[in-house]
Formats: sequence, C-alpha cells, structure tokens
Amino acid sequence: MTMKLYGSTGRSDRVKAAAAWAGVALEMAPFVMGVDNRTPEFRKKNPFGKVPVLETEDGTCIFESNAIARFLVSHKPGCVLYPADLTLRARIDGWCDATNVLDVIGPKWLYPIVGIGAQRGVTFDPQSTADAKQVLKDFLQTVEDTLKCNKTLKLIGGSEFTLADVVCACSLQTAYAALYGETEWRPFPKTLQWLESVFAAPEFLDAVGVVPRCVLPMVFDAKGPQAMPSTLKPKPKDDDKDGATVDMKYDVNGWPAQRIRQTFFDYFVENGHTLVPSSPVVPHDDPTLLFANAGMNQFKPIFLGKCDPKSPLAKLKRATDTQKCIRAGGKHNDLDDVGKDTYHHTFFEMLGNWSFGDFFKVEAIGFAWQLLTEVYRLPG
Repeated sequence: MTMKLYGSTGRSDRVKAAAAWAGVALEMAPFVMGVDNRTPEFRKKNPFGKVPVLETEDGTCIFESNAIARFLVSHKPGCVLYPADLTLRARIDGWCDATNVLDVIGPKWLYPIVGIGAQRGVTFDPQSTADAKQVLKDFLQTVEDTLKCNKTLKLIGGSEFTLADVVCACSLQTAYAALYGETEWRPFPKTLQWLESVFAAPEFLDAVGVVPRCVLPMVFDAKGPQAMPSTLKPKPKDDDKDGATVDMKYDVNGWPAQRIRQTFFDYFVENGHTLVPSSPVVPHDDPTLLFANAGMNQFKPIFLGKCDPKSPLAKLKRATDTQKCIRAGGKHNDLDDVGKDTYHHTFFEMLGNWSFGDFFKVEAIGFAWQLLTEVYRLPG
C-alpha cells in the first residue's frame, strides 16, 4: 500500500515515522512551497494551503500532521502506536495536542536565526525568543516529571512506544538538533534519555534518519542567517543491489563519514604526522585484550618502553590513524547504553593523532583548534 505525501517539512517527520510503524509506504510527491500550495488543485487537497498533506490511494486527502499520523496508525489494526482502547487513545491524543504549544519555537526563536520569514516580518526580538525558551523549558519539565513517575521511558507508560512518544519527540527535534546543547539538557536527564530512545528506534531511523545532536546551540547573528543542521538520511533501499542490509550513509551538510575521515588524515599528514593503518580488531600480539577498544592499543609498546628499536613503530614521532574498535565487555563496555541514544555503539572507528616525545599540550591544543574551527569550520 502506497500513499502520497505532499511537503517535506519538520512536521512531516512524525507522519513518516507513523507510516513506518503502520507499515504504510509513502511516496513523496513533487512539491514547491510558495508555488504549488497556491494552485486551485492543491487548495482542493487542503483549503488552508499548508503542508503536509496525505493523499490516500482513492484520492482522499488528509491535512494537519497530527491528524495524518493518527490516520496512519489507525489504518493498521493492532498498531502498537495507537491501541484500540478508547481511553488510552484519548490520553495519547492529549499528549499529541499538547505539543501545539511548541509551535512558537519556530517563528519566535529559530526562524530569525536561519532567515525564514523575513519577508513576512519575522525578525529577531529578544523578548519573543525569551518567551519561546520559557515555553520549551516548561514543556520539558512536564515531560521530565511524567517520566520520573513512570516505570518505563514512555509517556503513557507500558513497554511500547505510542503515538504520544513519536509526536512529542518529533516536536522536540529542532531543540535537540539546533537549540539545546549539553548544558541546557542537564535539568532534563530522563527527557533526553527518552528522546534519544525514540530517535534510536528502528522504525524512526528507517523513516526519518538519524537526528544529529546539537553541540553548540544556534543563536541569532545579525551578520546573516545560519544553516540548519540536516537529518542524517539512510541510503535509499533502491541502491541496495545485492539484497544485503542497507547501510546508513550519513551526510550532514555535505560532510559524509569518508570526507570527515580523509580531511582528518590530510590535516595531520600536512602537519608532519605519519599515517598509520588501523590495527586488527582482534589484537594479534596483545593477550591483555580480547578486542581493540581504543586508538592507543597498537602504540602500547611505545608507551611501555617495550618497542623494538629496529621496528617501524620505534621510528614514529608523530602519527595519525583511525582505529576500528569494539566495546562489548571488560573495562570499556557500552552494551548497556546501545539503543538508548544515537551515539553509543559496540563497533565504531576512532580518529586520533599522537606525539611520541615530539610535542605536548600547547601544540596538541593548537592542532585541535585549527582543525575544528578552520578546516571543519565548526563555530569557535
């Protein structure tokens, strides 16, 4: 079963996620906001001229994102997101409707930062931004209090996510990706854990992609608009020629993993480092390790003074590498955290640069700062 979805906006993600849980395939219809939504044909689909709009197989059109999401999960009998119990559905609907208060975050806080709506008079106003921040803080506190009372990280309780979790999490995507950093999340640890558990659900990842976590919150800059972080999209299944599991090809604003890795290597090689290949995941000559769990593992002979003076390792002064790591036991065990957020993994690669008696903290800090701010161009 395939239905058409018009308009890919932030509010479309809850629709895509709901469709994934309900097993409904969505076809993204060609659509240009500001053009197509003004045509008489589209006004027949949504008289308000807004998106998203869902068109069913028989041509019926449904508008408003929460209404579309409810329709999709109701369409599949037994869908866990929207159980048949009417009282439970009413509670779920209550949470979905409560997210409407967060609509002010866009026009009052985010839009002036990214330059949306200037022609309509949406400009930066410190008081409006402060008001939006308070609305978000109050909402997060309510979620935090609710989760503390529940025995599971679910808004309605129980062992399964419901539409309340999906809609509320999608309503907080902007805050998670662009407006709230580590400091801002500290008063809401349960909420952050719950939010990342929704984002890490297989259905959400398949439909929406990986939501990048904000490191440095975006703030208004009078010099001009800033780019909004992109969701990390999964590789289209049509590209899977061999029928194997589809890889997630991450790309944030033109920076896929391969480019990040190669840029890291190029920078440190240009600064006198020797590029060293990753050692095997299962160390061949270190009985103290079952798996390589850190980039320093292959350099242990140097640190311990046990390196053969005639070996290539002994000649290293500066090195850069990527190390394939497994953390599934022992001192460094991330198994308990996998699936609860988007950044704990059991298998990953670790980029690093090393000095063996050549330079120390002053130079190391200088290299790191230049790489991050001048090469990767992260905000300083």
